[in-house]
Amino acid sequence: MYSDSFTGLTYIVTCDLGGVCRGRAVPNVDSERWGREGTGWVPASIAMSPLGRIIEPNAFGVLGDLRLVPDATTRAEIPAVAGRPAVTLVLGDLVETDGREWACSSRAFLRHAVADLAAETGLTLLASFEHEFTLLDDS
Repeated sequence: MYSDSFTGLTYIVTCDLGGVCRGRAVPNVDSERWGREGTGWVPASIAMSPLGRIIEPNAFGVLGDLRLVPDATTRAEIPAVAGRPAVTLVLGDLVETDGREWACSSRAFLRHAVADLAAETGLTLLASFEHEFTLLDDS
C-alpha cells in the first residue's frame, strides 16, 4: 500500500526504432520542472532490442545526452486501481540538450513524414497506434 504522502508518477515515454515504448518516470511533485525541462535520455537507449540489450554495433555510441521532453497534448490519466496509485502517461520528444530536435527522434521523423505526405500529395493522414498491455488480474 502506498502512503498518503505519495503523489504518484508521470511516465514520459517515446517509442524506440523497434516500436517499443521506453521512458522515464518522474514524481508528480516535480511536474512543473519536468514539463519544462524534460528528463535525461541516453542516445543508446534507442538501440535497445525488445529484450532490453543494446544492439551491437550501436550507431549511437555510449556517450552523449539528450532530453526526453513531454508533449502536454498527449497527456493521459490512468486511474488508481486496487490500491495502486493513479498514473499519468505522456508522450515525449527526444531533443538535444540545447532544445534542438534530435535527428533520430521517432516522433520527429513521423511529423516530418506526415508533413511531406501533405506537401507532396495534399493528403492528410489520420492514424493511431496500439500498444499491447497485459491485464494482471480481473479485479
